[in-house]
Amino acid sequence: MASVLIVVAVVLVAVVNSCPPPGGNGVDTEPTHPPSPLVAKDPARTKVIEDVRAGHLTLAEGVREMRLLNAVPPAVPDSVYNYYPGATLEERVARNLILRIQMVTPESERDAITRRLEAEIAGWTKD
Repeated sequence: MASVLIVVAVVLVAVVNSCPPPGGNGVDTEPTHPPSPLVAKDPARTKVIEDVRAGHLTLAEGVREMRLLNAVPPAVPDSVYNYYPGATLEERVARNLILRIQMVTPESERDAITRRLEAEIAGWTKD
């Protein structure tokens, strides 16, 4: 029994000594795993935000693009938009998109862009 314990102790010491010290050992310690699928969607979402902000996409087109991105696995449930005002899911997604656009827009441009996007939403209810 004692010899088994000695072998186990020797193996444990060998394993511990073969592990890199905390904080790295001078070798690149960047994770080698791919980013999560949710994070992988971020560049596409950023493009939609920038395109709507710049007027290359309408707000309705931006909402459609965001909903398509949300459907890609892992899907983002529609319920995440329940915190935003709006009578329809599209309007709630639009409110989220406007907020995200405001966050990346310089203050000097924010009011004009927000008015343009709010006018677009107002036009949805007139149809």
